[in-house]
Parts: sequence; structure tokens; C-alpha cells
Amino acid sequence: MDQGEVFGEAPASLNQQGPLWSGFDAAWYRRRYAHQLAPKDAALDDKALHNYWETNEAAKLTAPNRYFDEAWYLEHYPDVRRSVQEQGIFRNGFQHYAEVGNQSCAGHWLFSAEYYLKENHDYGFRALRKAGYANAYDHFLAVGDKQFRSPHVFFEPEILIKSCLAKDIPFDPSQGTFSQYLSLDDVEMGTVRTSWYFDPAWYVETYPQVKALIEQGLFINPLHHYLCCDEPQSFNPNPYFDESYYLEQYPDIREAVAQGAFRNGYAHFMRSGIRELRNPSAEVDMRAFAAGLDMPRDLHQAHVANIFQLLVKQRDEPETPPVAKLSATAARTVALKKVEASLPSLCRQPLSFSANATPPLTVLLISQGNYLLDVASLTALHAQGVPGLQIIIIGSASRLARQRLELAIEGIDYFNSDEYLPLWQRVQDVLPFIRGAHILLIESGMQLLPMTLPAMMEALNTPHSGGSGKILAANNVVLEAGSTVCRDGAVTARRQGVEALAHSVSLQREIEAVQGGLLFCGYDGLERALSYVGKPVEEAFFTCLSMALRAVGERLVYWPIIQAKALHVTAETYAQDRITKEALRRIFPTFLPTHSIVPSDGDGGLNRQPQVMMIFQHLPRAVEGGPARRIMQHIQLFRQKGWRVMVVGLERGEEDRLTIACDYPADVDCWCGVKDIATFMQQHQARVKLFWLVGASSLGRVGPVLASGTLPLHDKAIMLDIVGQKGTGLNALEQHMRRLVGMVDEPHTLVREAQKELEYAWLCQGILAGDDVDAALLHRLGYGNVVQLPYAVVPEQMETGAEVFARRKGVLFPLPIYQAGDAGHDGFDWFCLAIMPHLQRHFKDHFSIDVGGYHHPSVDIGFYERMAPLDGFAETERLATVLKQCRVVMDPARVLAATAIEIVEAAAQGVPAIISSAQMERLGWKDGQEALDGGVNAPEHFAQQIIRLYEEPELWESLRIKAYEFVSKEHSATKQREIFDRVLEQLFQQPVVIDPAPEVPPFKPERVFAPAPLRIQLKVPPVPVVDEAEEDEGEDQEADDVSPLPTHIGVTLSNDYESSRDAQ
Repeated sequence: MDQGEVFGEAPASLNQQGPLWSGFDAAWYRRRYAHQLAPKDAALDDKALHNYWETNEAAKLTAPNRYFDEAWYLEHYPDVRRSVQEQGIFRNGFQHYAEVGNQSCAGHWLFSAEYYLKENHDYGFRALRKAGYANAYDHFLAVGDKQFRSPHVFFEPEILIKSCLAKDIPFDPSQGTFSQYLSLDDVEMGTVRTSWYFDPAWYVETYPQVKALIEQGLFINPLHHYLCCDEPQSFNPNPYFDESYYLEQYPDIREAVAQGAFRNGYAHFMRSGIRELRNPSAEVDMRAFAAGLDMPRDLHQAHVANIFQLLVKQRDEPETPPVAKLSATAARTVALKKVEASLPSLCRQPLSFSANATPPLTVLLISQGNYLLDVASLTALHAQGVPGLQIIIIGSASRLARQRLELAIEGIDYFNSDEYLPLWQRVQDVLPFIRGAHILLIESGMQLLPMTLPAMMEALNTPHSGGSGKILAANNVVLEAGSTVCRDGAVTARRQGVEALAHSVSLQREIEAVQGGLLFCGYDGLERALSYVGKPVEEAFFTCLSMALRAVGERLVYWPIIQAKALHVTAETYAQDRITKEALRRIFPTFLPTHSIVPSDGDGGLNRQPQVMMIFQHLPRAVEGGPARRIMQHIQLFRQKGWRVMVVGLERGEEDRLTIACDYPADVDCWCGVKDIATFMQQHQARVKLFWLVGASSLGRVGPVLASGTLPLHDKAIMLDIVGQKGTGLNALEQHMRRLVGMVDEPHTLVREAQKELEYAWLCQGILAGDDVDAALLHRLGYGNVVQLPYAVVPEQMETGAEVFARRKGVLFPLPIYQAGDAGHDGFDWFCLAIMPHLQRHFKDHFSIDVGGYHHPSVDIGFYERMAPLDGFAETERLATVLKQCRVVMDPARVLAATAIEIVEAAAQGVPAIISSAQMERLGWKDGQEALDGGVNAPEHFAQQIIRLYEEPELWESLRIKAYEFVSKEHSATKQREIFDRVLEQLFQQPVVIDPAPEVPPFKPERVFAPAPLRIQLKVPPVPVVDEAEEDEGEDQEADDVSPLPTHIGVTLSNDYESSRDAQ
């Protein structure tokens, strides 16, 4: 997000007046300290009261406004309290905060800068300061509060608003929630719930002494007491957390609280205990509760962050009574009433269709003379926003009905006949008047849903292609999603009766017929189809026309994005104009025998394309950086080859039906949360020709099913892509690199772990390696069916010249970060802690770092702004833009066991890079030619390489040109397609041989790395010398007699990192 977009909403006068937390609020002061002020002081005017606060000794420990809490500030920061009360350096805590504390301290118990910046990734310390804000609190009060952003874990604006509405408490959305909550204008607002972590009503009822303290003015509300009281371990926040139970049940937490690591047990529970599934009370079993959830779907649907919030919400929030489903007849009546209500407005200001000489689309509206249904269809067409449409109404309306229609709609052509003619004949007769190359035939009463017409026109760009969409009843129940045709002439509407958002009607595919009144095609196809049948058909017009289109070589496709509501029918009356089997056999005597004898589930046997089932740990999302873009390229390659693609996520990720629709084409069948993969594969294997397993972890889950022999695999192939969806290769190789960083070189351990990780790789006819390093290891393990498929880039026209170097500024870190402790996080942490000090000594303040690509919200990289000049965080969709602005990209990752896609993309845009030695080897680059080698775990050397490339224009230009030439050749779309075609061709040849293993020398990694400057004491007992033959045999023996060292990667790995890495 651009800084102008982030901060543009702040009032221009705000910075002139100073932050909101810096002023004196006389009205609030009188309300807050009503119990302390003498009557004569409370009667002072605002200016005199301000002077009283500044000069009176009794008032120096009071706060000047609602946004600062003096008592809490002094209690929370003991060193400040000493400087005020003992040393007299500051008059009060507010003076300290205003002069120095606002950069490092919190001014209020209900605001946390760390939490605010972590939850709002488009903000950063450096960007806030550059935008003119004193600190994060200043920005929140000026902008964030009015945008309903959360300032604290105990304050969710949406929950507060909902609570106020439920209790009929006045609330002004324009003033922000935080400001109103602390204003003390309405005492009742202080009693409403502000988060699922704290229940104020239960709190006051359970602890009546709190109510007395509030009445005495010591605290403003129950939450204030809980967060600021002197005995935090004596109070429970809600009925589901028992402080005494928690500390007694978990002695480690009790000790941590006693040592001051946490304010109370609840603080630990919120930070770590929920994730660790620790029980908050004797009555709550977190593991049992979690076992019954569909994660993370249940959290997303409930709009909560974790399972404890979900538990509280389910138990405390009153159940919403189920809404009775509206019948199709009632929904149809309501829809027509709305159309009728719009008639006076349409007569005063008629809708106008102004057709172009060559319209983009000609609409043939088939009318039955029902004025309301005609208006319903035409208003929906007009609302599509497509100009220049030609509208022709074909029907038998009376002169009066036509006159009424002309009052409301202008620019329509009418085709009426004085004699009765079959609809087939009438459409033939209107052909000479059609001016558009694309045609939509629509029955009166069909209301197109928003954005349907643009999608339809895009679909019509494919030659010899037509089709239909999702036809719904007025109550959003599917009437037809295309139809199947059997050899005996039976026509069956697909998925009739299912919900509009059901998975079964969300996949684009070919269909055999359309029964309802929505069909689009090209002019030439319509003309040939009408001529295909010898004489006009008098029944089932849409069924016969759609079949005739297919008979003359047109394709019919069901498009789920094209949707229309049928207001003229219900499920009972839909397709009443059915044609008998005998009549259909007479009309299509040679075409019907090409159909299936019995109806099949879905496609009627029409889709004979090969299908690939791609299996992931969870559905990849386009936002997840380069690795996801690599996967999307593979999907596109299959689609270009005419394959049907099924994408399967074994677990649920953070996807939903909206993100899936944005990330995947409509003809890609997406399944998420498939936990019983054996049953799923059994149900879908009939159409699958290739199983494409992404990541060794997916192989570990699916391998036992494939090896069990329960699936017929004689005509199917299995391909393993060892590069997981998080961009890392084999876990064994990453762990080996981590050991190398810690100066432990155990090649036999690498081989042993890799063999275990690839336990089921023998099932695969092919293995897709990420680069030469992966391929060498796979060959070493004895796999000869290894192939490399490059990531394709489209190089942009590269500008040259000294002005390009001068115009570009900053260094970009483009790698994705998926979880704490992963390869990207380790590299970023190492850069900020070890490399950045060297750069700051050289550049002083004239240097900035952009963080590009994807980083998961659970990883707080804003923490590093205290150590490095980070200029905001580039969003994934802006990465290409940032690449055009930065001067240099870097890859400091020390343990990334795969090619960094982002470095390849940067080279295609002419941005040179400094990368680690391991990445240089993977890319096949040479130091000083395509990039600069940053070494291995050598921070000063890496910094010097950045300085060289950042300051030497000649070197910068030379590297970018060579890297650009390299990726243009080795990572071209043409080369990628050629290799992919060869892979598919060889996968299904007999015998299956993809890439014979070349002669590979014995696996002996060279120690080309500079050891990290770590204080590590090795415990190395004497190791017996063995010859080469014994060394080869040692691969299957126990580990070397070297005491293992803890991995040192610069950041602390989360406890579940190793297990969660399976998510690749």
C-alpha cells in the first residue's frame, strides 16, 4: 500500500496541533476526576482548569486527557516513577511520555504499539514517522480509530459496536470506537464487551467490590480494573478461565509468573496457552473442543482468531434463530413486486439501449407477452453496463403491451408476426436483422446477475464456442447447470435442487444440452444450427437448438460465473416444454447415437480429456509468493495441453470460496480439507490419468494409499514434485544446511534422512527436481527418473544508462516468510541482526530496506524496524512495482533448500542481486557475472558485497545485463513448455524413462562456507578412518560418532516448526 493511501486520511491540521494524546481535555477531566476536584476547581473555565492541572501539586498525578493514564504509566514503568517521585527529573509521567517516552513506552493501558503494528501490516515505524506522525499511537488516534482498527488484544471495535447496538447505547461511527469508549460520556458504554477475552458483566457480578471501586472513581470500567489492578492473579476475566486452576495445573507457568515474565496466568494463556491447547479451567477441555472443529474453517466463519475465542463466542453469544428458507414461489413474487414498484420511475426516465452499427452482442429476448417479465429481463440487461447492445424482442405481445414497454424502455427492435409461427421459424426469420457476431438468446423472465454479461462476452471470444450458465430459481436454488443427453433421447438437468454455491455447480465444463432459456453462441453457429434440422421444431426450442449447435461442431460450455434467475418458472414448472425421446431421436437420428447409453455423473461422457489430480498439503494461494506462482504455472501448462485439472488440499488452509475463485480458473476443480484421501481418491480415480504430488510431505500422506494396491494404477502415472508449496525442497537438505550453519557436516545423515523422506518415491514414474543440486542428490539416492522444469519469466524491456542507476533507490528483500524460523525468516533475521550493523556504519541514514513478497501475519517482522531502516512492507501484488524502483535485491537465506523464484523474477526485470553461495550454486550463476556471491554465514562479506553493488554503476550494469540474458534463455516460457511436453510424453511411454541418471561422483560436499562467528564447543571423539568402500556401506549404518549440536539459525524456532513444516 502506498504511503499516500495509508496516511492520506489524517486531517491536514492534525500535525500542526500535535498528537491527540498531547492536549488537555477540560470536559473529560471534569468527568474523570469529579470525585477529586473541589467544587470551586470544577467550576473553573477550560483555560483556568488547564492551568490548574499544570501548576497544582495535587493534580500532577492526574491525566490530561482520555488517551493517557498517569497512574498506570507510573506503575507500569518503575524507572519513570523513580525519576518523577524520587529524582524530580520530570513533573509527572505525562511529561516523560511527551518528551521522550512516546517512542518506546505505551501511554495507555488499552493501546499496544507492538500489537497495532503487528495486526496492521501496511504500517511501520519508519513509514509513520515519514508521514508526520509522532508515533504509532498518534496514527491510531488520527486514522486507525476511525477505520475501526484494533489497538489492543482486549479491544475489538466490531464487538464493541455490536454490543452497543444490542443494548441500545448511542454510538457515533464517525468518532471512532476507542475515543467514545474512553470518553465517559455514557457510563453504560464502559460495561459493554470489547473482546471475547473479557466479560465485563460477569466480572462485576462475580466481584462486587469492583463496582464500588468504579463508583469511587478509582477505575473507569471493569476492563480498566482487570488490566490495572494491583492483584492481577486474584481475578478471573470470564467464567471459562480460572487463574488459580491454571497456575496450579501448570507449575512452569506459575514459576514464570512469579519471576515476572507474565502479569498473570491469563497473559500466558493468551500468548501461548491457547496455541498449546492448555486447559483454562477444570470445566474446559481444549483438546476435546479442538478435536470437534473443522479448522480453520470454523474460525473463519465465526470471525475469530483462535479456538478459545470461538469457545467463548459459542457459549456466550445468543444463538441466532434459523431463518426460514423462502420458497421459490414466494421469492418469485417478491422479485416481481420489486419490478412492478420500479415502473413509475422507468416511465419518468426510460432505460435506453443505443445499439452500435456493429454491436458487441445481439440479444434475442423471447417474450410471451408478459410485460413484467420483459421489464425484469431488460432492466437486468441494462444494469450489466455493456454499451452498444442490440436488443430484439421476438414474441407475440399485443399492441397495448408493446406500447407500455416502449414507455419504459427505448432503443429496442421488435419482431412480431401476424400469423402463428413456431419459435424456431421466428428465430430463422430474424437472422437478417442481426448485426452482431455474438448472440444471446434469453427467455423473458431471466434476470442476469451482476457481471454476467462481461463474462459471457469473454467466453464468446473463443471460436466455435457457446454455452450457458447457472440458472437459478428466485430463491437461489439451482434449476439447471447444463444438461446431459442419453442415446435414447432422455435429457436430464444437472444438479437441480442444489444450493447456488455448492461445489458441484462451481466447475466449468462442457455440456450436452441446455433446457432453460439462457443460451449464447456465435452468429455463424446459430445460422448453421437452425439449418441443420430440416423443418422447424415446435417443441423444446432451447434443448433442440443447443443440441443442433453441437451437431454442427460448436462447443457448449457451462460457465458457473454466468448466472441468471428465472422469474417465470419454479422447479416444478421448469422445462415443462419437454420433448419426448422419440421426437428427439427423429430430429437427431445420426447425432444421438454418439451419446452415452446411460447418464453419467456430471459430464455425460462428453469430457474425455485426460485429468491430473494435483495434491498439496493445502490449496496454494496466489498471494503466497513465488512458490505459489510456480504452481500456478504448472496448472496453466496442463490446461494449455487440454488436461482437466483437479487441485486437492489435504488440509484446510486460509482459503475460502472467494479466494479460490480469485486464484483459480473456473475449469480447475478445487477441493480443500480432504482428510480421508483414500476414500477421495477411490471416488475420483476413474477419470484421473496422472497423480501429481507436490512436496515430499504429500508423498508421505498419499504414498501408503497408492502402495496399498486398492487403486487401479495400471493406466495411471505418478509424478512427484519435491519442491513444496512453500518453496523448499527436501526437508533433509534444509536440515543439512542448518547443521552446516552450526559447523556440523554430516553427509551420511543427509542421505539417511532423504531416503526416509522419499520412502514412497519408488511409486513415481518421474520426480521433478527444483535445480541441479536437488537432481544431484536424487541421483545419489539412486533415482534416475529425474527432470527439471524451469520457472518461466517474461523479461521486460530493460532500460540502460547511468540515469537508471541514479533513479533507483533501496535494497529489496523479496523472499516469502511463511512461519517463524523458516528459511526466509532466518535469512531476514540474520540480515537485520548481523549484516545491517555493517551497512549502517557505512551508509549512515541514507539507506533503506523494502520487505517484499509474502509474509504470514503470524510472523511479526515489524519487530526488526528497531534494528533496520525498513520502508514499509511491499505487498505481493506490488512486488513487480517495487522491483522497478529498487536498485538491488538480496537473498541472505542461509538454509533455503530450493531456488529463490523471486531472484529469477528480479533478474527478468533487470535488477541485480547479492545472494548466498548456496543460491549461486542452485541458479548456476558465477560470482561477478550474473550476481555477487555473499558467501555462507559471513555477514561482513555480505555487507561489503551489497555496498559494492549499490555504489558501483559499472558493476551494477554488467551484472544486470548478464543475469537478464541468463534468465531470458534458461527460464523462457518456450523452454518450459518444451520440457513439460517431453515429460508428459515420456511419462506414458513404456518403459517409463524420463531422464537417465548421469554418472555422478561420490557425494562429498565441499566446505566452501565461512563458519559463523558463533561460540560453539564441539565434542568430537576420535573417528576411525575408513576407506571408500566402507564409507559407501556406512550410508545404511548408524550416525557418525559426533555429538549433535543444536541448530543455530539466528531466530528461535517455534516448538512445532518441525511438525508444521509438513505443510509444504
